[in-house]
Amino acid sequence: MAIKNCSECNGKVSDQAEKCPHCGATLIKKSGCITQIVAGILALTAIAMWNNLINPPPPKTQEQIRKEGIEQYFDPFTGEHRALTNAIKQSLNDPESYSHDKTLYIENGGVLFITTTFRARNKHGGMSSHEITATTDLQGNVIEIKSHRILNKL
Repeated sequence: MAIKNCSECNGKVSDQAEKCPHCGATLIKKSGCITQIVAGILALTAIAMWNNLINPPPPKTQEQIRKEGIEQYFDPFTGEHRALTNAIKQSLNDPESYSHDKTLYIENGGVLFITTTFRARNKHGGMSSHEITATTDLQGNVIEIKSHRILNKL
């Protein structure tokens, strides 16, 4: 409990009191630190929203739209092409052993050329590393598996 001065009569007043005991003036309590932080966050949010209203983001280019259309068929965390991964797993002796390493793709003439490297168990139970090259359409459908190489036995 601290003592402060009254703003009206300059008398000594407890910081817990609601009114000055000398003159009866209502004391103004300072807002806490949390109140000021919340008010600041609300103010910044309002400024950001206002900025977005008066300065909307530029419209997407055809290239950005096409790239987003292609990327929707790839897992954002692992980078693997979902339909190609499903096709690969269907062809494996032990689909549960599938482990994706990397996927690269090139878009050319309305099709994607995709190369995926992965590891999986072979029919003898050993792990092997594989590389598959396939073509897909821009709707994510696997058209053809061009090649399948076993890179090494692990």
